[in-house]
Amino acid sequence: MMAACDAVVAASGTVTLELAILEIPMLVVYRLSPQTYFFGKLLAKHMQFFSLVNLIAERSLVTELLQDEVSPGRIEAELARLLFDEVYRNEIQAGLIEVLGKLGRQGASDRAAGLALTLLEQK
Repeated sequence: MMAACDAVVAASGTVTLELAILEIPMLVVYRLSPQTYFFGKLLAKHMQFFSLVNLIAERSLVTELLQDEVSPGRIEAELARLLFDEVYRNEIQAGLIEVLGKLGRQGASDRAAGLALTLLEQK
């Protein structure tokens, strides 16, 4: 179903990587309880980003809305930008392709298993 989307509003998590693989522009939102947010902020005070896509890109590629930034009006405005601003949309899609390059080619599990077998055979 994600592949049929022109843009997505996603909660932060692995879904953002799935969307990146499909090159689908996204808005990443996350709201936590006030207590969880307070403690999370203490633990991650040096982190610039919270979405996996931006962490891998090492820059603000997709818009992230956290806590009080998450509102219906802000979501609507950001989603409209993703859908109707072609230049912005193309920039994000190009960045998502860069993220894919950083993730490496498909088959990581098979390569890891092959490496493990090779190491076992050497013993």
